[in-house]
Amino acid sequence: MATLLQFDKYINYFPPLTKEPDFDHFWSIMTNEVKKVSMQGEYVLNKKRSNSRFNIYDVTFRSYMKTIIHADLYIPVNAKNKIKPKPVIICHDYNSINQYKGYGVLENYAYLYIKMRGHHSIIEPLPNTPEAKEKTTPGFMTEQIYEPKNYYLTGVFLDLYRSIDFLRLVKEIDCSEIAIIAKGISASAALFTQCYNKRVTKLVLDSPLFVDLETSQNLSKSDSSSEINSFISTLKRDKIKIKKNLSYFDGLNFTQKVDSDILMSIGLRDDISPAKCALSLFHYLNCDKTVEVYPEDNNECGGMEQFQKSLKWIKSRMS
Repeated sequence: MATLLQFDKYINYFPPLTKEPDFDHFWSIMTNEVKKVSMQGEYVLNKKRSNSRFNIYDVTFRSYMKTIIHADLYIPVNAKNKIKPKPVIICHDYNSINQYKGYGVLENYAYLYIKMRGHHSIIEPLPNTPEAKEKTTPGFMTEQIYEPKNYYLTGVFLDLYRSIDFLRLVKEIDCSEIAIIAKGISASAALFTQCYNKRVTKLVLDSPLFVDLETSQNLSKSDSSSEINSFISTLKRDKIKIKKNLSYFDGLNFTQKVDSDILMSIGLRDDISPAKCALSLFHYLNCDKTVEVYPEDNNECGGMEQFQKSLKWIKSRMS
């Protein structure tokens, strides 16, 4: 009951937007910059990983600052040239590459599991092991934090945007309509991507993070928030400048341009992606939107069951 009463307090929570005057201009410049990078995209069949349902390909392509991005591409074995599958891009949260590992998928679509930049070589320990308790953070969240054009998250956001250009090179799939399932920080990257590429018509935002930063940075126990807060705590100046720079990545500031269908899921006991902030995002969205609320859940937020619901939601809305 306590969590439901807490939910009621969030219903009319509309924090002020922190959108800088040059926000749209900044992202227009950045999308143009990444287009100048030679794609050099490759997808190579991995026979050892492929199975009776999917041909699985090892993917690489170049993104912002010529960084090589890694991904896994699943294409249904029964895909025919006349009926090409449409793609679903699946994005993990920061420092959590195995969030959707073992979750089953439908054979109606192709799937691109994109690996967040810098995470390709990270080996994530299994949960509930001694290694998991000693898990460290990679420290990417403060890289070039003083300069938005070179900041780590600029690359992360542009990598997701760039992945659509890669998918358009894959002759076996149909990119006329694309869905994205994104967790945590990747949810904000997905909002940005939909603003600047209207091929994206369906967004699933799983426990969205990096929204309402003025509040979430004080509430979230995420690795990303902890890295930033630890860095800021050592400063005697420049805190205002850093907060201003981070506003270019706040998911709330993209809501005015988002026009896709959206399914969001939140756990009211989530201390990684605070429900209060996620619901503020939901309030600001002016599109066809649905939110699944789990009163007793944390960041897992429905887990595999919600993931399957998300795929069925995509299937019901994407031809």
